Amino acid sequence: MSMIHQCTSDSDFDTFIVMQFEAAGENDMVDLSKPLAEQRQAHRAELLKFLAGKQKTGVFFAVDEDDHPLGYVWVSERGYLDPWDAQPEPAWVYDLRVDARQRGQGLGQALMRQAETWADQEGFKRIGLHVFGVNQTAIKLYNRLGYTALNCQLQKNIYGLPSTRVPGDGRYLVQPLPPGTDPAPLIALWKENFSGVAQSIYHVPADRIQERFEAFIKEVQFDRPEVETFVVKDQSDALFGFMRLTVIDHHGKKGAWISTLQTVQELDEVVGVLLDFVERWAFQKGISQIATGKLPQDDGLLCFQQAGYTTSNLYMFKFLPETHSIVK
Repeated sequence: MSMIHQCTSDSDFDTFIVMQFEAAGENDMVDLSKPLAEQRQAHRAELLKFLAGKQKTGVFFAVDEDDHPLGYVWVSERGYLDPWDAQPEPAWVYDLRVDARQRGQGLGQALMRQAETWADQEGFKRIGLHVFGVNQTAIKLYNRLGYTALNCQLQKNIYGLPSTRVPGDGRYLVQPLPPGTDPAPLIALWKENFSGVAQSIYHVPADRIQERFEAFIKEVQFDRPEVETFVVKDQSDALFGFMRLTVIDHHGKKGAWISTLQTVQELDEVVGVLLDFVERWAFQKGISQIATGKLPQDDGLLCFQQAGYTTSNLYMFKFLPETHSIVK
């Protein structure tokens, strides 16, 4: 029989750190070339610094009859507001872990219920989390608990050039944005799409769209050397979309991140042509992987899936019952 109790003492916190570090090792996130004790201490210092900026945090253990920890959940305030999201700010499940030998016994569900209870008691109206796309066991658990994916990220390893013809190829021309080009038409298209997504998916009031967009795009620069911008036009030179790609060099291994993708009509064909061009460009640059930023869970994902992209991250949310909210 297992029980759940809250982490309150320094000893509890140290146990939490040890379990977190073990989980990092299981996920190949520990550098075996460096002393483990030193890495654990650095991790502890970073976590303490992170928690110092949080007013509301809850860590809960599942323990057996001998008070031996079997798993934990860490839930906290998220601390930042997505500029396009007008829903109540969620509590955020930063980490959930159940000992591998104890899985399949309902501990994960019990810990998540405890996290929801904590969030409800702290006055949050909803709760959210991140899960890796390959973790189907966790995704099924969250689905059973009533969580739905609001947006996701995708990725593709580039081993060679695309071998099939892309629909729409020939109707559209993709080219890098020439230096010194006025980005105003691109920003106007971005704002138009932002308005539609913000209202239909994130329920931002119409009178707040301009404010949210200005906050969102305030630091966007089209002349940064590490960012490549590609525009797609038709034969009459009309703008049909653009993509911004940030190149990242991680220990000599190049990757690219699609930070922005905006299109007008004929979404499938335009996205397909853009991806085809960008992948060929990336291959020539020695880039081994392309990943996306957050994309809404809509039909647009089909374009990426057909091009061989797989889900790497999901962001899932759940509304808490308003009738049970208790503000401390």
